Amino acid sequence: FGRTNDGEIKNLVVENAKVSGYLNVAVVAGTPYTSKYTNITVQGHVEINGFSYVGAVGGKSAYADWTNITVNVDETSYVNANSIEGSKAYRTYVGGVCGFNGEGGHSFKNITSNIDVKGSTCDVGGLFGIAHYGNQFENCSCSGDVEIYAAEAEVAQEIGGIAGVWNNGGADVVFTNCTFTGTLKTNIAVDFYYGGLVGKPYSKTGTGKLIIDGYEMVANGVGMKDGEYYVFNANGLATLNTMMSNKTAGKNIVVNLNDDINFEGKTWTPVDSHADTTFSFKELNGNGHTIYNLTIDGQAMFKRFA
Repeated sequence: FGRTNDGEIKNLVVENAKVSGYLNVAVVAGTPYTSKYTNITVQGHVEINGFSYVGAVGGKSAYADWTNITVNVDETSYVNANSIEGSKAYRTYVGGVCGFNGEGGHSFKNITSNIDVKGSTCDVGGLFGIAHYGNQFENCSCSGDVEIYAAEAEVAQEIGGIAGVWNNGGADVVFTNCTFTGTLKTNIAVDFYYGGLVGKPYSKTGTGKLIIDGYEMVANGVGMKDGEYYVFNANGLATLNTMMSNKTAGKNIVVNLNDDINFEGKTWTPVDSHADTTFSFKELNGNGHTIYNLTIDGQAMFKRFA
């Protein structure tokens, strides 16, 4: 379909597809718009090429619920969007499922993809180029590799295993039980946001919130690499032992502390107090784990995703 309005597209399987275009390029619908999409599968060998708003199922503007969407393709399949014309780079919006989902309280549930995704500039995600404000993403998983190959430094962090960027300009963006097991690649070395699950916020000044598995992420969640802990807003660290259970401690982690930490039956008091309420633990040992250079700034709590 070029564009679908209202109604529902459901119980559809597309096997083997090669689609090329400029804007709004995908296998099932270039512009899915206000139609629901349910029980959709794209499989076999798939090659998708476009300029911007590109995905394996939908291209631009998904303004309805999507449920039970599967992209299960061979290892040579890909989605690629090159949004550079001459010396000018434009926003890319490319995803393994949909390049751009619209704002406004829609749900994307039980979404799975293994296709590799490549984008030139920014907004490059394993499932979605952008996670728009007000939307919820539940039981979403990606195992394909995701790559930005011509990004400028300012936008090189707009890459993620689930979504390349999240829009913080309005209502909350909520992720529940979402996983990424592929590899992120960038032409510029960067620290990935939120452990690589979701890219950086869309706006430097936006006030919207990102919620992952019930925890509110702070805006400066950059630098949380795989194998380390991620940043959240929360109060206290009473559940530190539970958070760290069977995990590997990271370094230089920002967490919230309004009081002393009770850990393994011992109280750990912050040291090196400063006027700006920033503290630093030189070392914290317990239950076989060690945290070095732990920073406390009154803004966030941490939990590690597997």
